[in-house]
Amino acid sequence: MNLPPLIMTAVLLFWGAQTGFIPLAVIMALSLELSRLTKRRWDFDDADFNRLADICAVVIVGMFVYFLSTTPIKAFYIVGQWLPVTFFPLIAMQIYSSRRRVRVSALIWMLRRAETRGELAPRHLDLTYPYLALCVIAAGAANMRSAWFYPGIIVLTAWILYPLRSKRYSLVTWSACLMLAAITGLGLHTGMHNFQRMAMRWYYQNFMHMGDPLFASTAIGDIGDLKPSGKIIFRAKQAGATSLPDLLTEGVYNIYNSRGWIALGAELKSMRPAGNSGTWSIAPGTGAKAAVTIALPLKWGKGVLKLPADTVAITGLPVAVLRRNRLGSLTVEDGPGLVTYTAKTGIPDRTPPPDRYDLKIPNQEMEAVKTVARSLGLKGRPPREIITVINNWFRKNFSYSLKQRDHGQGTGLPDFLLRSRSGHCEYFATATVLLLREAGIPARYVTGYGLPEGNGDSSGWLAVRNRDAHAWATAFVKGKWLTVDTTPPGWNQADEENASFWEPLYNRISDLYFAYTLWRWGEERNLSDYLLWLLIPMILYLGRNLFRRRETRKNMEKTAQKPAEIIRPGTDSAFYRVEQALLSRGYDRFEGETLKAWLSRIQPYLPDTTAGNRIPGLLSLHYKYRFDPLGLSADEKERLTREADDVLTGLESRAT
Repeated sequence: MNLPPLIMTAVLLFWGAQTGFIPLAVIMALSLELSRLTKRRWDFDDADFNRLADICAVVIVGMFVYFLSTTPIKAFYIVGQWLPVTFFPLIAMQIYSSRRRVRVSALIWMLRRAETRGELAPRHLDLTYPYLALCVIAAGAANMRSAWFYPGIIVLTAWILYPLRSKRYSLVTWSACLMLAAITGLGLHTGMHNFQRMAMRWYYQNFMHMGDPLFASTAIGDIGDLKPSGKIIFRAKQAGATSLPDLLTEGVYNIYNSRGWIALGAELKSMRPAGNSGTWSIAPGTGAKAAVTIALPLKWGKGVLKLPADTVAITGLPVAVLRRNRLGSLTVEDGPGLVTYTAKTGIPDRTPPPDRYDLKIPNQEMEAVKTVARSLGLKGRPPREIITVINNWFRKNFSYSLKQRDHGQGTGLPDFLLRSRSGHCEYFATATVLLLREAGIPARYVTGYGLPEGNGDSSGWLAVRNRDAHAWATAFVKGKWLTVDTTPPGWNQADEENASFWEPLYNRISDLYFAYTLWRWGEERNLSDYLLWLLIPMILYLGRNLFRRRETRKNMEKTAQKPAEIIRPGTDSAFYRVEQALLSRGYDRFEGETLKAWLSRIQPYLPDTTAGNRIPGLLSLHYKYRFDPLGLSADEKERLTREADDVLTGLESRAT
């Protein structure tokens, strides 16, 4: 192990500190460093390395299959953290073996077959440096977000590279280059991290229909026909004796910027579960009772929960991380592919109060909002009367439409309030929030879904689609946040008119897939249990092969009477008959003298006949037969035999 002293210990301890496997890292480090104190080594052959590499590969595949079935979002990370442990037997075998290198084919099964067929020459590799790199990668897979991680990587890198540095450059130059590389790497890492966050947010919003608890874009001001799809986002069914709520909240926002809503000052904070059974207390309250059960798919284990207003508790939510902001949005992480949770509603003991953002009106919409508020006489009225006036005004004077036309004077919110008086739910919700604020009532913008009418499928599940997405307002009145939905009734029926011709077929396929996911992620029938049983035949098969190889090797050792004779190419060369004939005639060969030197020395004494002239050519054919990997062709072998016979005939005729 030609490594800098204690570098293996340092890297393993670094890995242990990042992953939480400190005791295991200490044991592994001591086991490897003890090789410096002992001279004892074992003679492991290639077959031993191959068998151990196969076992390591089976363990890795088994771990990956298991964790992929239980926590798919973290499978790569968990298996990555354990790689130093799974490959530890292989690196230990190399370090304590008489060999200092391992055949590359031990790690790659396809190379073994190529070597067996003679298509590839064996190549060897020292596993110590690759193992160090593997430990560093595994430490990064833990994702501890520690401030010491990157400095630790720099120190370990310098420790490893220092003995290998070029002596042509000074230590100062080498250190400066290392620091430049470290700074460049940190910049690239930060840039990639920020780009990933932006890309994931864009992907969630545009393709996965996952609400962003911090930002909600709107189609206010867009021209054309808005056609929401019929894609099923989640499913809901009645829980207990309570009736289903009309609306399920996803995100709550407080600042409008003419194109979207922002949840300002609403950073997500982690919550702790109320127990180990997936129960979470959302807000202390009284009269809690089950309201609705939600079956929500999670992409990569992440999602935004859909909940009715006044939810005080959630049961059956098997996630590792639940975060909530002060406006009421909840997100989950590290969950299965499908969560089926029940929301319980009640009367919260304490309602989060509004703040100054809940009365803010953007300058671009200020004039139109004030004009409408004055015409309705909102100032000075009681809060509930103001809500009634606004609701009646929208119901009597506005229509719901997904098609927006260019009226020549702008197509934003002012145009909706003063001229077109036609729009979708985002227009009604945004206008309601701003009118309530102008009247002095704190209000917020809410996004979520309206539950469709009907009893659902045979199991009671209602399919909630992308076109069921909805927006409304919430107003703070007498210490409570009240739902204010001014969108004209029947908006969801109007949206259903955009249903695709293929929707019945899509529904059937979606129902089958939903049934599969319920079975796949159900508590009673977890696929991971079945996969664990499937691993047993794999382990038995591997054990059977290893046992058969061991028995075959023992039988061969018992039956072998003597070591197999090594047959070297060219040992049957006809030249040896010429050599013996020359020796028998007194042309002695000195000890250590090569054939070429010997024949050159005795050639002047040989008869000046055909025999003497053919010996140099005969020797060339003999050398090619003995040492050329390609050997002799059939014609060349025949020529070698023929010329040897001619030389022997010439020698015999000279003797007579």
